Amino acid sequence: MKLRSFLLALLDSGSLTLGGGLIYARRVRALMRRIVCLSLRRLGDESGDGQVSASEVYFFIWAVEKVARRQNLQFPTFNFSARKGMLASSRLTYILRRMIADGWLAIDGNYLIPDFQYEPQLPNRAQEEQLLKIRVIIDEVADQWNEEASDNQLVRFGKLFR
Repeated sequence: MKLRSFLLALLDSGSLTLGGGLIYARRVRALMRRIVCLSLRRLGDESGDGQVSASEVYFFIWAVEKVARRQNLQFPTFNFSARKGMLASSRLTYILRRMIADGWLAIDGNYLIPDFQYEPQLPNRAQEEQLLKIRVIIDEVADQWNEEASDNQLVRFGKLFR
């Protein structure tokens, strides 16, 4: 009880470090969720049946993040790492789990099925403008994702980073 009172006192007193950090984290999380929604929707449209494999989502968003960084766009990091030969991101895992819990994603075997009609609004206009630039990158990466040049995704994505 004392800890709760202490935290409320800090927030009531206008602590910018704690309160500001929480607001910043929510804004970034909202932007990350929109990026995941756009990516899932685009991948689902490209697959034809609306299903997207979980590993495909991780690899796709990793590629989008790399391209956005290369274009010097402000892009929230998902902190990807390689573990046992697979991409891992605790932030992306958290967002996907929240989307499943909220009913935005359904699981069918090894596939995720996007089930959302709308995408949540972002807290401010600057993030909406930033998302428009990111949307262009998502579209470009998705276009290369299904390019007929090769069946090996690693070969196709090698073209993105030249």
